[in-house]
Amino acid sequence: MLWAASFPERVEGFGFVTAVALGLAAPVKKAFGSTARIEYAALVQAIDEDARAIAEAFSNEQKEQLGIDVLRTPLEIAMWDNDPDHVLWKRAELERARRIAEWSADPGQVAAEIREQRP
Repeated sequence: MLWAASFPERVEGFGFVTAVALGLAAPVKKAFGSTARIEYAALVQAIDEDARAIAEAFSNEQKEQLGIDVLRTPLEIAMWDNDPDHVLWKRAELERARRIAEWSADPGQVAAEIREQRP
C-alpha cells in the first residue's frame, strides 16, 4: 500500500512529526501565541504537570468529595506498620530524603533530621 501511495516517486517528508501541528507556524501561533516549534512530548508533559498541580490544590476533604483517592499518612491518623498506605508513605518519604540528601553538604545530618521527623 505504501508503494502504491508513493508511485512513481517517494514524496519528501513534510513538517516535524514530533512537533505540535507538524511545526507549522500559523496553527501554533493561533493556539499558543508563539511561532516557536513546540514538541508534542513537552506539551503533554506540561498538561500533565498542570493537572497534577490542580489536583494537589484541593484539600483532602475536597479530594474525597470528588472521588480522588487520598493517601492517609501516620502524620494525620494512627496506622499499623503493615497498612498499605503506611508502606506507600514510608517509600515516598525515603525517596524524598534521598533527593534532599543529593544536594546536601552533609547527608548524615539530613538522615538524622529525617529520622527525627518520623512518627
